[in-house]
Amino acid sequence: VYSEVSVGTVFHVMLPLSASAGGQGNGEMFNIPVRGSGCILIIDDEEVLRITASEMLADLGYDVLAASNGMDGLAIFEKESGRIDLVLLDMTMPELNGRECFARMRALKPDARIILTSGFAQEADVRQFQEKGLCGFIRKPYLALDLSQAIAAALSSK
Repeated sequence: VYSEVSVGTVFHVMLPLSASAGGQGNGEMFNIPVRGSGCILIIDDEEVLRITASEMLADLGYDVLAASNGMDGLAIFEKESGRIDLVLLDMTMPELNGRECFARMRALKPDARIILTSGFAQEADVRQFQEKGLCGFIRKPYLALDLSQAIAAALSSK
């Protein structure tokens, strides 16, 4: 459960997968997360999500930098922008929200690769970011498979 005053509440129910799910009775293998390389900056104020995503990405082969808010993330981005291949950016954060952080990063580096993450984003919000160069969107909480695929897609479109 994730709740935010004046925004709403999101409930995520996670059920175990089954080889027979979706009418698949033949036991086909499930998708395997896409491994990669490069440096990814995670900017997210939710410690559990930040730590979990960092561990997922490290397991997939990426170097990871992490920040707990937009201001810290922007400072790391300014210092390490030549090294950072992609930014995983939370939309709702204290001090500097995702929208402002996105704009400032793109001003510093117009070709910055940024994937937006949120549990609350509306389609219209995401479209506005895409019109300004957003590489992708992933709804929280996400699985390693979904995260790896979104990152692989964003990095392959260089």
